[in-house]
Amino acid sequence: SPQSSQELKPRAKSPPKKEPKVEKPLEIRVKTKVVVDTIELCQAALKKILKSKVISIDCEGVSLSRTGQLTLLQLSTSSVVYLFDMMQKGQEFMNLGLRNALQSKSIVKIIHDCRGDSDALFHQFQVRLENLFDTQLAFAIICRGEDKGTPLPVGLNTLLKKYVNPIL
Repeated sequence: SPQSSQELKPRAKSPPKKEPKVEKPLEIRVKTKVVVDTIELCQAALKKILKSKVISIDCEGVSLSRTGQLTLLQLSTSSVVYLFDMMQKGQEFMNLGLRNALQSKSIVKIIHDCRGDSDALFHQFQVRLENLFDTQLAFAIICRGEDKGTPLPVGLNTLLKKYVNPIL
């Protein structure tokens, strides 16, 4: 029997159902740690750091501020965590190129709450941090966009637990 013209048209296939995207927990990779306390180690570290597009930084010290003492600068690339001993050779490290890395406009520096670190770096080592991504400031912008005000200050661990699953 002849088929109607409707029956000859191929049926449109329904789109395949997409599986819901499941967020995977952040994989924690163990990085190599290098204590930088000599000129030679600093020079070797700077060769790698200056090739990086993104680094993270954090400073430690006694009353960290313009009047306190910056004692340790932690700087991480994608594969290595460098711990610069700033008490012994901080000014020498800066003059070797650490200042250039921190002031580089081509390297993104990820930091949490840059105020104290930036204050200490500027007043103790004449470093003007450039091209920063401050995670605390980013959180404030997100909260304002969601009409939640600006709940600052907020600790880095709080942000990690909120956005990256509890890893600490």
